[in-house]
Amino acid sequence: MNYVWTDTNKTNCVLDFLLEINKPCDTLKISAVDFFQVFVDGKFVSFGPSRTGAGYSRVSVIPVNNPKNVRIRVNYYG
Repeated sequence: MNYVWTDTNKTNCVLDFLLEINKPCDTLKISAVDFFQVFVDGKFVSFGPSRTGAGYSRVSVIPVNNPKNVRIRVNYYG
């Protein structure tokens, strides 16, 4: 299981994470406050976050089929 976390003082920036996958996997679980896009092996597969009530968040479960890499792009508004 991989966790990605960042702590930045910038506002209105794009954070781009690339995860190299070396183990078989079939799902990606992601939760974010700001807008994100998910690319699996270079192809766009999902975006988020899932909308919910103020002060709550949801975990998006995205099916993947043994990817080689996963890129997550987050628009961070600070």
